[in-house]
Amino acid sequence: MRMATTSFLEGVFPVRCVGCDLPFVWLCASCEGSCVFLHEACPVGRSTATLSRIFACSWYAHPVWQRLIRAIKFEQIHELTPILIRLVTRWRDAHTEWSWGTGAGYTLVGIPTNPRHIQERGRDHAMVWYQVMQSLLPEAVSCFGLVRREESSEAHA
Repeated sequence: MRMATTSFLEGVFPVRCVGCDLPFVWLCASCEGSCVFLHEACPVGRSTATLSRIFACSWYAHPVWQRLIRAIKFEQIHELTPILIRLVTRWRDAHTEWSWGTGAGYTLVGIPTNPRHIQERGRDHAMVWYQVMQSLLPEAVSCFGLVRREESSEAHA
């Protein structure tokens, strides 16, 4: 019975690569290989007494990353979460000079989502990112109140 349901759903909502639309895969090897990773601390984030360095794994403007994030954020494609974990694991593993370990000594900072958007979408997409990072750094401290969201009519990325 499970196979029939899966086949039916794939017939109605076919699986396609978020990067190039190749059928039968969420992210093809070619698009995954094109994912650009950042190798330095984020130049946008300002260091403070609380935050010594901020790391981002990629530029949001990269087409594959952007489509992947948009598919999770707006289309609620939960099946992409393991792909995010795989990509972020690749990014983390490429930085052997950083002492990631299990995350002890690191802080996961949640970026707040507009409550109205959470209600519209049915879930907080930022929690997907938290789950990804929590799987990589299970001993990291969680801090969701450190960053404030200011009202703005502009889109945030």
